[in-house]
Amino acid sequence: MSVIFNLGNQILLNKSISTSRFMKELSQFDDKWEQYNELKPHIKRDGLCVINESGLNQSGPALNSLYEWNRKFDTDYSEKDFNQTTPVYECTDMKNLFSEMLHLCGRTHVLRLPPGGYFPPHRDSRGGNADTFRLIMALSNTANPWFRFMLEDKPLYFEIGSLYAVNTTLEHALFNASKKDSYWLIINAHNTPAMHDWVRSNLAIQ
Repeated sequence: MSVIFNLGNQILLNKSISTSRFMKELSQFDDKWEQYNELKPHIKRDGLCVINESGLNQSGPALNSLYEWNRKFDTDYSEKDFNQTTPVYECTDMKNLFSEMLHLCGRTHVLRLPPGGYFPPHRDSRGGNADTFRLIMALSNTANPWFRFMLEDKPLYFEIGSLYAVNTTLEHALFNASKKDSYWLIINAHNTPAMHDWVRSNLAIQ
């Protein structure tokens, strides 16, 4: 991944969506949200899959830590097992966004953090070998000071509806201190030369 993140730890890409249109279309799935990381139900977080292992709007390994899921249920899921699009993918802006890179992406979901929802400090890698890296888009109610996305000791700023590559192998944490739900799109991009090339071809600043 150094071929990407030697450009920076938060990299703006030239891909964006109409968040107002997407959030309106997303409302048809209001009854499909599932607990994000059901193995830690005390933390308020919800997820809605765009790409998972089944193509269905349901809970399961795609909305959990694969390491923790495999240990608990004696399974052997890896990132390559998540390649089925769900009905959320049929939203106009999702199909447009993924038109060139669907085959380069794995687990993808919309994340909803209600007031008080958070991710404690953590790193998105185990053992130093990551199969994927994160592409992240802020969708709604994601701005400082009421929402904080900290990368090490630095608060990150996201332009709503714009796609970023973010180096989440660094320590990071999120917290929603507002009175409204916060929405994000989280993409696990394959850590492959083809995806590296796609990112470098779609930098907002060349």
